[in-house]
Amino acid sequence: MVRLISALALAFLVTLPRGHDHATLHAEGIGQITVRSSFPVGGFPTARFQDKFGRVLYSMPVGSSRPDIFRIDEAPPHKFKNLGPSTLVFFLINSKSLPDSVLAIAMYTGGSDCEYVPALVGPVGSKLSSWLQQQPVVNGQGGFYVGDLGQHRGFGLAAWNFIWEDGAHWGSHRYNVRLYRIDGKSGASAEIFSADTKRKYDTGAAALKELGLQFDNILSNSPELKC
Repeated sequence: MVRLISALALAFLVTLPRGHDHATLHAEGIGQITVRSSFPVGGFPTARFQDKFGRVLYSMPVGSSRPDIFRIDEAPPHKFKNLGPSTLVFFLINSKSLPDSVLAIAMYTGGSDCEYVPALVGPVGSKLSSWLQQQPVVNGQGGFYVGDLGQHRGFGLAAWNFIWEDGAHWGSHRYNVRLYRIDGKSGASAEIFSADTKRKYDTGAAALKELGLQFDNILSNSPELKC
């Protein structure tokens, strides 16, 4: 089990087991839910939330913010082996102050890099809903974090990615960092912070430090998402 805790604040406890192609959670007012992946041709990697009878309660496409990358043109295997949007990994999010939710990360494997996009789904009342209206995209040098955002910002998702202005693809770059606060009761999310670093860095961790932030990278802690 991988435990991701922001060094800035411990108000929320978030545990993320190793990612899997399915997950199971119990939602109050709904019951036991199993989450599985599907890859419909013409659509996007999709998280399907089913009850104990197999009925689909909720369906969440992941990657629609970048249709040029994540839209599925053909059923796997692709013309070029191991390329394309063919991975959707689930993590169960446990918080002391919020209902359980599921983080789904879709991965696109390219020729020289990988792209990732997250979705967060949890119960709102007696129904399931997307807790993250935005779907930020990062590549292999970027990262995601889910948990307490520190400095009284509350629970949410952090996303960071390099800005390719010049130089080699894999190298030192400035970074953009975005924070999204999530209200687990209403299912609403909002971008509350966005900043670019002034200096160039080889890693996202160093870039976060310039902005006074410190988050564990889910991508680095999950072998299933290794580029």
